[in-house]
Amino acid sequence: MWVAMTLLVWGELAPMPQAEGGGAVGAADGQVVVAGGSQWRDGKKLFLTDVQIYETAAKRWRMGAPLPIPLAYGAYYSLGGKLVVLGGTDGERWRETALEYDFSTAAWRQTGEAPAPTLLGRAVVHEGTPYLFGGCADVADLTTCTDHVFRRDAGGKWVRVASLPVAGMVMPGAAAMGDEIFLFGGCVAKAGGGVENLDSIYAFRPATGQWRRVGTVPAAVRGASAAASGNAIYIAGGYTDRFSDAVYRFDAQSSRIEKAGTLLLPVATEFIAADGQLFGFGGEEAMRSRTNRAFSAVIPQ
Repeated sequence: MWVAMTLLVWGELAPMPQAEGGGAVGAADGQVVVAGGSQWRDGKKLFLTDVQIYETAAKRWRMGAPLPIPLAYGAYYSLGGKLVVLGGTDGERWRETALEYDFSTAAWRQTGEAPAPTLLGRAVVHEGTPYLFGGCADVADLTTCTDHVFRRDAGGKWVRVASLPVAGMVMPGAAAMGDEIFLFGGCVAKAGGGVENLDSIYAFRPATGQWRRVGTVPAAVRGASAAASGNAIYIAGGYTDRFSDAVYRFDAQSSRIEKAGTLLLPVATEFIAADGQLFGFGGEEAMRSRTNRAFSAVIPQ
């Protein structure tokens, strides 16, 4: 039986040392790491090596070991106390290098290469196995986006296991729950130019490699973030025909989606669940602009 939930209540946290958007985010050991990303300064877009670390208990920021190279917009995932960044762009070209941050040693190392261009793609861990969904070679040209779905095997090799349900689909919210991985919204290149936002919710079952459409996001959106916690997936922010402050809760068993609150600002943010809370760190809150605002909400039990 579906029971309506109490709306999330968001509180402001200490601001990030650096404004950023498009970074990689991971959590372990009471820390949330925000690595790389981009920002605008004096009308110029900068690509970052900065690693910003939020200590959830102390509620404070510190700077960590920087990325070896500037990276933004690559896919990423957390697994086993490590944050893995699968490529990205340094502002000049797509970089295929995969980098791993170890929370226990606070150090970076190279861990192979991404299997294909990953810009604006999504990576999700399901039952201890990483999956990579789509990606582009150029963030400014969505015609370079693929429909590849890869799985990383126990030996570290990426193997293609499926195709996306919509060719060239990028920038969905993505999270795993139960036997499936869910993609919320996203966008594709429109014939003749431009971008079309999607309102679809698709479920991918790794055991079979099959997709099914399970619902519709209330508004077609790209760049929303998704985080799984308990028996629900939370989807926040992104861009519709403007930046969004909407937060939704998705029940994977019933495929029902409902409003779960409102962010403190409209933003396409880096959104993550950690230590019983949902966090939003930085992001794009206006065209050619990034924010350093940070906020959190306690996850209902």
